[in-house]
Amino acid sequence: MKAKQLLVMAALFSAASVMAEATVPTFEVQQDGSFIYEMGERGHVAYADWNNDGYMDALMFRNGADPMLWKNNGDKTFTNVIEDQFDLQFAAVCGAAAMWYDYNNDGNLDLIVTGCMSQGDASTAILYAYRNEGPDADYNLAEDFELEEDVFPTYARESEDHSQIIFFPADFNNDGWTDILFCSGIAPTEETQRYMAIWVNDGNGSFIKNENSEFFATNGGGCFAADLNNDGLMDICTTGWDAEVGDTGTTTVYLNKGDMSFEAIRGFGRGSNSGIVFPIDYNNDGVMELIETGRNCNYDSWAGRALLYTQDGTGKNWTMVEEDVTGLVGRESKLSFADINNDGYTDYASSGWAGPIGIYLSNGDQTFVDATSALPDRAWCRGGDLNLVDVNNDGLMELHAYGYRDGGQNEGPTLEDGSENPEWPFVDQPTWPNYLSSVTGVAANQAPAAPTNVTATQNGNDVVLAWTAPADDTTPSAALRYNVYAKNKATGAVYCMTPADLATGFVKVNRVQALLNTTTYTFKGMNAEDYEFGVQAVDNGARGGLFAAANGGGAVESVKSETVAAYALNGVINVMNGGVEAAAYTVYAVNGAQVAAGTVAAATQVEVALNAGIYVVEVVAADGVAVVKVVL
Repeated sequence: MKAKQLLVMAALFSAASVMAEATVPTFEVQQDGSFIYEMGERGHVAYADWNNDGYMDALMFRNGADPMLWKNNGDKTFTNVIEDQFDLQFAAVCGAAAMWYDYNNDGNLDLIVTGCMSQGDASTAILYAYRNEGPDADYNLAEDFELEEDVFPTYARESEDHSQIIFFPADFNNDGWTDILFCSGIAPTEETQRYMAIWVNDGNGSFIKNENSEFFATNGGGCFAADLNNDGLMDICTTGWDAEVGDTGTTTVYLNKGDMSFEAIRGFGRGSNSGIVFPIDYNNDGVMELIETGRNCNYDSWAGRALLYTQDGTGKNWTMVEEDVTGLVGRESKLSFADINNDGYTDYASSGWAGPIGIYLSNGDQTFVDATSALPDRAWCRGGDLNLVDVNNDGLMELHAYGYRDGGQNEGPTLEDGSENPEWPFVDQPTWPNYLSSVTGVAANQAPAAPTNVTATQNGNDVVLAWTAPADDTTPSAALRYNVYAKNKATGAVYCMTPADLATGFVKVNRVQALLNTTTYTFKGMNAEDYEFGVQAVDNGARGGLFAAANGGGAVESVKSETVAAYALNGVINVMNGGVEAAAYTVYAVNGAQVAAGTVAAATQVEVALNAGIYVVEVVAADGVAVVKVVL
């Protein structure tokens, strides 16, 4: 091993050895009885700002009962508006799963709901699609019969014990329209009844099934989309149960090739039934790793497990870290993740068969603090849902537990004098955990600053958006993620990678978010004169900062240079200038930090030696600008 590598490893070991253990917050149960005491048998809760008022609302489902759409009043109380405001004709579906997304770029959240009329019976699967009619119609959700009957597949999750995240909205081809990944569900029209496909948004209010990739369909799992190799393209991670390979679990990463085809990376994980695999930057280095939690389906136990998968930044080489190292406890697929204690690291909550609702706080290395004992109730919340969400925008998380209760405390914690607490909300209804518990005892999370030096450069038929990373109160700049938008100046239509308010930066959807790890993004097939572009930073507490528009939001003047270029050769960055005047170059790391700068004379080239990694090189010449991503 080289001496330099030894020094780096020693430095990392030294830093890890002095790293403080994560602070465990306290939790305070809320007392809005109308919201807390609604039964949550095997339910699902999809949080989103459905009415654009800047607060997260809650769409809530229960098996065999009418759904509820809870309007957030902004003060940790909610009002069910579904009967007064809507005529939503949901059948009383079992095992419901819901997704909020904006498919027509009108700034209003649309909705998909799936489920089965008879639990576990694929032949009774049903899908509903709704279009949000916006403020003029009081944000009415109008059923879109064409999408649900002629476009989307009949599709559902097989069991209430499986993940509700069986579809994921993301722009997989960078064209400024949100596509949908359908994954790990059952479809009665398919031979295997297992389903995985991407439905590509055609930009005209409909979708086309993508036939250009080979996916491994699994059941009993779930999916997420994230940029796993920092190339500005949304990749996919999935887990599940696969009877085609001997009833074993299968964990898979699909790396996006940029043409709606994917490279499948398998063999590094174990896969889980009733499980989920989700992206997490556990050590804030700007590279997404994975955590998988669920039930062991490899014959031997069906016990709960939780595995951390680390990688080298390419998305191809993954290393499994087991529970005896991480301190994690495996549960089912009901989870949510965010920075719970506002120390700058991503934490998560989970629930399911294998134990009570769990809280796991990242130490910033490969270990986590099990903070489950800090929760006000020890219930096993089976077949339900968990959401970490800031319901009143005060920078502190709430935990919403919802589901079927097994075990747990039936009596509340005692008062200081040893007597019972008469205000404990579970004494009268010990069977149904459905409550909000606010995080207290930690500093409130502040939104990150706006990115700086935002530029949009025409590159042939594409536009390259680039920016410099801002600062945040707790999340390091290297770990900030980014949300971008493109606004059509003629029509006013706005594509936002993850729906957000362009004026305030408020991110409108919870838990299921497509975000970037890099400080560049390529919009394909766009003209810089016809669109306005911008970017915001999002911290590990899922809080979005203000958007910054490229070049002040005006017309983009820069053009692609034909005389300069940058590329990797023999382990260094080569900057080439074929023009007749000197050019200036700047090299940025993926976190936006400037790592090198200089000039290159006319008709010459220079070499820039840096450590292995991913860089963005900007070269400014007399005839224009070149922005190039380089991998060493």
